[in-house]
Amino acid sequence: MADELKPNPAAGSSARNWWNRLPTWAKWAIGVAGAFILMGIGAAIGRGGNEEAQLEDQIALQEERVDGSRERTAAAQQKVAAIEGEVEKLTAQAESKAERIVRDAKDEASSLEGSVSSAKQELEGVEGELSETESELGGAEERVAKGTITDGTWQLDRDYLPGTYEAPGGGSCYWALLSSLGGGGVEGIIENGGFNKHQILTIESPYFETRSCGTWKLVE
Repeated sequence: MADELKPNPAAGSSARNWWNRLPTWAKWAIGVAGAFILMGIGAAIGRGGNEEAQLEDQIALQEERVDGSRERTAAAQQKVAAIEGEVEKLTAQAESKAERIVRDAKDEASSLEGSVSSAKQELEGVEGELSETESELGGAEERVAKGTITDGTWQLDRDYLPGTYEAPGGGSCYWALLSSLGGGGVEGIIENGGFNKHQILTIESPYFETRSCGTWKLVE
């Protein structure tokens, strides 16, 4: 085992003899070639180092960009959240205002309905009073129209109202209460009179005849 680890003088001597047997130009060629090989290896190593550094720089730049994007994204998210909060606030305010407007409108409508109902009742009362007034006025107009009797022969209710009448009278005054108009004979006369001033007479007969007594006016 110890013998196997010992250098072999013969092998080293053979290698040196091989080199020594090479011509000078070959030695130079081998040296130059070796130098180029070493230079290539060094350049490759150098390029590899530069590329690794550039790659690291690019990675660092991309990481910075990613970090910047994350920051901008976070800021944008905060802005969006703030806008959404403002929108929710404005929406709630608008809904509250709309509800208040609707509620006030309903209250106003209810109040107006009450006012309208009260006005209708008042109008109905006024219309009732007006109807009564018109009825009374019609009765008064009818009383005025049918409460005066001039010369002629007249029919009860159609031409005059029953009641007590007063007339100026005079010496030529004549009146007659008639039950009918049968031929103008005395059989239709209930009562007659006149020939004096200031005549007062209750007239309730179906017919009444008057001449030269002036205008009879209803007093009762």
